[in-house]
Amino acid sequence: MKKQEFMKKLSAHLKKMPKLDRDDILADFEEYFDAAQAENENEETLCERLGDPKKIAKEYYMQKYIEEANMQKSFKSMS
Repeated sequence: MKKQEFMKKLSAHLKKMPKLDRDDILADFEEYFDAAQAENENEETLCERLGDPKKIAKEYYMQKYIEEANMQKSFKSMS
């Protein structure tokens, strides 16, 4: 898989994520590709190291869910 395909799949799997969060995540991955290019690393190799875009998106959704749950818990404990 190449960068364009990886980013397209990742973006598609993050479509339910709030736009600001999705844009931040995609910008981070753009930086990964830029850094790999600066190190003369092949796009396909980086895509393999990063893993499946669907699994990456699931991890971000879980992280978002945990953050929201922790915030709700904090609000409850404040009252």
